[in-house]
Amino acid sequence: MDFHVTGEKPVEQEIDEYIIFFNEQRPAYSLNYLTPKQYREAHAA
Repeated sequence: MDFHVTGEKPVEQEIDEYIIFFNEQRPAYSLNYLTPKQYREAHAA
């Protein structure tokens, strides 16, 4: 699950896609290998 900025798309689109990747697809070690979105959903009050 990698994300690479290629320069083939407009910068704004690449940034938007990276934000989605970072928050919804990238498992984080410090969150017990959950994505930030999964962690937030599991621990929401």
